[in-house]
Amino acid sequence: MSLRTALDRLVVLQEAVAISSPISTTVRKAYKYVPNQAEALSQTPLFFNSWTFAEERRAVSLAERMYSVRMQLAVEDGDMDRAADIATALFEQFLADLRLDVTLNGNVTRADVRGNSPTLVGLTYGGQTYVGIDMNLDFAIVEGATYAP
Repeated sequence: MSLRTALDRLVVLQEAVAISSPISTTVRKAYKYVPNQAEALSQTPLFFNSWTFAEERRAVSLAERMYSVRMQLAVEDGDMDRAADIATALFEQFLADLRLDVTLNGNVTRADVRGNSPTLVGLTYGGQTYVGIDMNLDFAIVEGATYAP
């Protein structure tokens, strides 16, 4: 198990998010890492991710690494209220989809989602503003470990 493998699975889940209301759409792209902020986002809705290492807890023959992945979802629509409604629907569907794979295909031991404050936000990339969702996925990766005496 590794952070990169967990992120690979997270991106697969994000790219599979689809809704039928208020419009029929799917997430068109999920970036494993943050795209270039100087450029406009080419296709929305899309997710992008960044991560923070929180700590490593060590016990006899065991290492538990704690991470927090900041997930941002960007939606573009000429009507900002409709974009917010689309983003909210995609957010709710993502939560439902994550419940079906809470271990990210066996790569993490738990996964807790929390919204940032505020969670529904404006995101600016390449001078263009998008409606977005800003949330975190906190998880642990547990592996066997050998330590020197």
